[in-house]
Amino acid sequence: MIWNYIICILFIAFICYEILLVIKRNRQIQISGSDSLVFSLLVMIAVLLVMPLQENTEYITMIRNVLIIGALLGTFGIKRGLSTQGIEKVFFTVPWKKVTGVEISEYQGTKIQVVFLHGKWRLSLIFHKYQMKQVSECLSSHMQNIRVNRELIDNIQKKK
Repeated sequence: MIWNYIICILFIAFICYEILLVIKRNRQIQISGSDSLVFSLLVMIAVLLVMPLQENTEYITMIRNVLIIGALLGTFGIKRGLSTQGIEKVFFTVPWKKVTGVEISEYQGTKIQVVFLHGKWRLSLIFHKYQMKQVSECLSSHMQNIRVNRELIDNIQKKK
């Protein structure tokens, strides 16, 4: 019973931190991108299966479950993208100095996927194709090692 109160307090603090990120970080994003929704939806389904909203549970348990779902939905309000500081993901920023390479490829026909190499990590952001010029200008001003997939170049040249 006491654990439910502790979890509620932690998730209220987490939601306040998300609000702070929305206010602070969303102003810094120059080019807005997104993450893949597959992982986010899998986490959301798992949370709904483990902690369902039912009428026959205690009030504190229902409040806990609503706070957890609200915190997960709140992460969708935090913008991801490129800023002057670096690559902005959900809860962290990777500075441009630490990015060792960039790979750009086509994603689902109307979008491009930009994969950033950071040590052993591969971080990706998804942008619309109409943002290709802005993304390439921003990346070229901060990076030298940029690889573009040949199919994407061919598709862009066909449309011209």
